Amino acid sequence: GSIRPVVIKGVSPHYIQQTDLQDKIVGGGAYLTSPEGEDAIIAGYGVAADMDLEFRRDNPILLCYPDKNANSASLSALSMIESRLAGVFSYNQEIDNKVIYADYKVAERLLKCGGQESKIEIFANDSDIEQIKAALEEIIPDNRYCSDKYEENKSFYAMMKSEKLAV
Repeated sequence: GSIRPVVIKGVSPHYIQQTDLQDKIVGGGAYLTSPEGEDAIIAGYGVAADMDLEFRRDNPILLCYPDKNANSASLSALSMIESRLAGVFSYNQEIDNKVIYADYKVAERLLKCGGQESKIEIFANDSDIEQIKAALEEIIPDNRYCSDKYEENKSFYAMMKSEKLAV
């Protein structure tokens, strides 16, 4: 096995049905809990390829994160959770090379941050975005910000726009 830093995106069990993630699966399945009830992840194609991840029950994936409360630099200073690879997705190279999806409860246990969200996603029609953003900016604290999918993925949408112009 190999070690690689990734972005773990903790999502609700409904996330797969609310997004196009199911359609982006290129191997395995789109679930965050295995049929046996074990924690499962869905990895980006680049992450899975670089780490030689396999769809085998006897080959667990160890997710590690530094424990912010630990006083040493040993293995005991890591929060660790075993998981299984459920599926592999492919959106675009930037996302595929750094993101894994896990159930938000798994992410909370690993990061030891129960009830502390770093990002909240709201699904809406594109025509409602500006109105929704304006309403949210009125109520969110000053140390938070509101952005849409285009602002969050500028390089991806810029590439798509340039490819469209080139065709």
